[in-house]
Amino acid sequence: MTFETGEEMSTYEQIDSALFDTTASFEISISKHFDLSLISVDDLTLTLFSLDTQSDFDEFFHTNIASSLAHGLTHLHRTAQGRSCFRVPFTITTDSSHLDSILLLNVQENYHKAIVHIVDLTQFSEAKFQLEELMLRYELVVEGAFGAIWDWDLVNKSVHFSESWCQLRGGTKSDFTGDQNEWVESVHPDDLPRVMQAVEDHFAGKTEVFEEEYRIVDKQGGITWIVDRGIAKRNAQGEVIRMAGSEFDITEQRAHREELKLAASVFENITEAAVILDANGYIINVNEAFNQLFCSQNIPLDSMHFSEIFSISQRQIIKDLLATHPIKWSGETQIHTLNHDAVACKLTVNHVKNGEEITHFVCLLADISETKKTQSLLYDLAYKDALTGLPNRLSLNSYLMSQIRQYRETNKQLALLFIDLDNFKFVNDSLGHKAGDDIVKKAARIINDVMGEHCFIARLGGDEFVVVLPINQATNTAQQAAEKLVSNLKHRVDIQDKKVMVSASIGISIYPNDGVDSDTLIQHADAAMYQAKERGKQTYQFYTQCLTQKAMDRMQLEANIDQAIAREEFILHYQPQIDIATDKIIGVEALIRWQPHEHPLIYPDQFITLAEENNTIIEIGHWVLRAACQQAKQWLDSGLVFGAMSVNVSAKQLQSDELINHVKNALAVSGLAPQYLELEITESFILHQPDDAIARLHKLRELGVTLAIDDFGTGYSSLSYLKRLPVHRLKIDRSFIGDIPQDTNDTAITQAIIVMAEQLGLAIIAEGVETQEQAQFLLRNKCSQAQGYLYSKPLDSLQAEAFISKKSSLLV
Repeated sequence: MTFETGEEMSTYEQIDSALFDTTASFEISISKHFDLSLISVDDLTLTLFSLDTQSDFDEFFHTNIASSLAHGLTHLHRTAQGRSCFRVPFTITTDSSHLDSILLLNVQENYHKAIVHIVDLTQFSEAKFQLEELMLRYELVVEGAFGAIWDWDLVNKSVHFSESWCQLRGGTKSDFTGDQNEWVESVHPDDLPRVMQAVEDHFAGKTEVFEEEYRIVDKQGGITWIVDRGIAKRNAQGEVIRMAGSEFDITEQRAHREELKLAASVFENITEAAVILDANGYIINVNEAFNQLFCSQNIPLDSMHFSEIFSISQRQIIKDLLATHPIKWSGETQIHTLNHDAVACKLTVNHVKNGEEITHFVCLLADISETKKTQSLLYDLAYKDALTGLPNRLSLNSYLMSQIRQYRETNKQLALLFIDLDNFKFVNDSLGHKAGDDIVKKAARIINDVMGEHCFIARLGGDEFVVVLPINQATNTAQQAAEKLVSNLKHRVDIQDKKVMVSASIGISIYPNDGVDSDTLIQHADAAMYQAKERGKQTYQFYTQCLTQKAMDRMQLEANIDQAIAREEFILHYQPQIDIATDKIIGVEALIRWQPHEHPLIYPDQFITLAEENNTIIEIGHWVLRAACQQAKQWLDSGLVFGAMSVNVSAKQLQSDELINHVKNALAVSGLAPQYLELEITESFILHQPDDAIARLHKLRELGVTLAIDDFGTGYSSLSYLKRLPVHRLKIDRSFIGDIPQDTNDTAITQAIIVMAEQLGLAIIAEGVETQEQAQFLLRNKCSQAQGYLYSKPLDSLQAEAFISKKSSLLV
């Protein structure tokens, strides 16, 4: 007897158990080293081999079969990756017979036991072709993998399910009967219509292979994604009588596929421009955001190196960056689009590795153009003046500190010029803030034009500018610069169809002589600037030590003025107004004085400007109105005859909506009739006032008070404008009276003013009359009213009362 085994071995996850119902079989145990021992043998096996007992077969098994099975099991364990079934072609020949068979092994208990079925092919000669076809079908179904097998008999309406098929559904073969509805019921309800339609299409011949991905629901309610593939078998009439196939669990694959799909969606839809590069830096793929940023729609980029999208100066930097293979790099850069636009971007570079090898780069480009614009805007807001575009105080301090650090070790000097526009506050208050802004902008342009690019120019705010000259021999250079600035800033500009006079006063401090830090230099230049204003404005002044005390005095004055009313430190003096021809008193002008406790008397020219700057002038003006009306009422009640009480009204008061109420209040509280009150306004205010302020004068006139123009002749009034005003009297400014009749110019101007007033039907009075010669000149030229030291200096209330009383008795 000879024994032969085939060279090839085929493995299966499960063999149809129906094949084993009528086959001979025996059971063996398997040791760790693949030594085999017989456990049991059935009668069919003993009959097949013409043996009587299990002992006879045990000897036969070890002699003829064991070594081949051990070899097969070793091969299966090494190559089949844990699969449990395989077959061995088996032939045995004796002197009297020949047996062709197949040994089918079903390994169990983790390679500790196996059941071996012997299929006697000699007994199936008539069914040999069908068996080979069956085996081929199984091989086709599980080709390349071991899936969960199913075999659907449509004639009998039953299905054979493999063990793996049952396990996918959370059970074993004993849990399923083989009814075809068990498969239908395991399909997820949402997927069932689609799956059944695919089956019908395959049965109808529309598809060569049934293949569908769907969900199944196991007995515990869990969801598994599978791919199901099968092929139908048809009879001679083309009717489907059988269909077999296999299922594969693709839950993990599908999740991975979904992750890839999500990643692709994210790649395509993120707002940042995304680029995928190969290991050499060439573009493989870009998203839509990149196409929009780079303007590359419908333009292939797959042959372009990533560095080519950047500005020329940065291309080599990008190439070097990619060559260093950074794990992650982020920084700001600039690309040049295909439209030749430069776009500021934040670039992020990440590499992708396969093991230790870099295979790709993923790059993100975020357009930060708007961010850069915002940063620039924030910088401008922080360090630049919004109105003029010049550096602001913060920039000035920073610049000065850097220059001082640089010059500290040298003998170089810095000159700081503090520029303040003259009378700016009046113009700003009179014409409005827009007019003030226009003047500031014009002044900034003039300063820039005069100083050029070799100095630092800043605006501190309001009408204040600073120029820093970081050069040698700063004193001489500063003087020349100041002279040029004073000269160029002194001119008339057109603002709101009006000619406005612009000029400037300049204070100068020198580093390191006048200070070694920015605050001190600015403070000292500011003090020098105030000294220039006190010297008549339109000039410059270098800082001296004594100016520090003046500046401190001014600060103290400003601090005290707020409390002066509450402390009742203001008083009124009164200067009589006289009829030149009759020497009769025709009026009294109320003049404010400040008498601080235990301090010398302070005159208006020392604090009125300051009061206008800190807005206390409105409250002070209201106090003057009340006090003057009360005094006038008291004199009238005493029987004194003095004409009317004149009160100066500042530009700030005239701009305030409260002025009308203040006048009404002063008249009501004092009981003074309105015809005894005259309000004086400056000519310059009238020149620059908009129509709403003029309307306010008409409302004052309607109260019954009289109005006079103070300091007439100094404001370049337009006669056509002047005739619209509801005024009663003009006051010729004292600057024209002082030198008449000797000064022919003043004489001519005074005569012209008198004639004009007469033509307009206005009364006229001259201020500052100090000599009889001046009085007689005025009288000859038809100006019969005068005020000045020729008649009386300003008097306190008791002195004024005595003066009025004396004049009244002389007339009687």
